[in-house]
Amino acid sequence: MRAKILMLSGSMKEKNLLRAPQQALNDIAVAFGHSFIMKDQQLDGEAAGWEAGEAQAVLAAASEEAILSFFDAQVRVSTLTLPQGLRDFSLLRIPQFPVITLVSPLKPGLDHAGMAAKAALKIAGDGEAMVWAVASDDNGLWDDAVSRAASPYALSTPEALPLANVISKPLQYPDRHHVFMADDAQGSLLISLYRGLSGAGLAHSVYVSENHKVHTAGGVPGYFPGLFDALYATVALLGDSLALKKEAGCLQASVDNVLASGWRARGMDIEGKTAGDDQIAALIGEQIDLAGSLMQRFPG
Repeated sequence: MRAKILMLSGSMKEKNLLRAPQQALNDIAVAFGHSFIMKDQQLDGEAAGWEAGEAQAVLAAASEEAILSFFDAQVRVSTLTLPQGLRDFSLLRIPQFPVITLVSPLKPGLDHAGMAAKAALKIAGDGEAMVWAVASDDNGLWDDAVSRAASPYALSTPEALPLANVISKPLQYPDRHHVFMADDAQGSLLISLYRGLSGAGLAHSVYVSENHKVHTAGGVPGYFPGLFDALYATVALLGDSLALKKEAGCLQASVDNVLASGWRARGMDIEGKTAGDDQIAALIGEQIDLAGSLMQRFPG
């Protein structure tokens, strides 16, 4: 595959956060025979918006405010996960930490809630996740939106329930993926709570319009994204925007192996072998080379 990937950043610190993902994408391209043309672009409104429209995939390191200043997104999808190599840092004494995805409309009204509901149901269908609709101040909005999104596919529709009724569901079913449809305020409370309970969870988000997507590290209020959040966003970019599922699986396995070996990026306030971003990128590159060669030899 030949693809143009736009790398957007709002500051030098954010630009540096994208260095390891760029290296990982280069390593994936070499391992699987692709050609990725990557371009760095500062977030300056009009130019960034034009470049994003020309690219097959967009990875950003920037605040939500900066992203929405050039990208007319209707829906935000944020995912929180705790890889096996970080589960010892969870504050919950359960064998597996639940994967949590939050889907929120970024604009008011039934049409945007319907887009969010459609995105949530697709995620749930792809991964057999449990879906929860959090009742909003606009009574009946989620019920109408979910019903509209589900009707063409004859899917069952979750009832919109108060946040107090659903916030503990991931603890009752920790081995499942949970997809929450919620407005921004209630969704932020929910994902922030579980990020705190995870101890070291990794988060990434994707901003969705009718025709384009922007992937970004982070998505949890109060937590600045780090290197491994950005790498997980890169996994999502490969699998979602470029539809390279095998390559996405290779990168995720490589990142998880590095974490399981005890390596930690600077800035991660947890125990482990701390290394700079370039060294982490090199370790992941070694894993990509190994995993990629195995996948090519044994494609099944």
